[in-house]
Amino acid sequence: MIKYIFFLLSDCRILTGSFDKSVKIWTADGKLVHKLDNFISTVSGICYVPRNKTVWVAGGTSYASLFDPKSGDNVGILRVLCYTQSNL
Repeated sequence: MIKYIFFLLSDCRILTGSFDKSVKIWTADGKLVHKLDNFISTVSGICYVPRNKTVWVAGGTSYASLFDPKSGDNVGILRVLCYTQSNL
């Protein structure tokens, strides 16, 4: 079951994030191009960053994985730091 869907108009791609702990990259005509399945939990967010042409995916960890939507390669990790009033 799909939890998130994102239309990447610049590359004519569709990205889906699922409860099966995967992200799939599709062509506009519905052909599967890449399956990214190294997440430890349900995908909890997907976004595209046009400045560096990467897809950022969150899924069960304290970091976002960065992917190249054309190759499907993991190109980095962004650690997310959360602060509360008590630890400032």
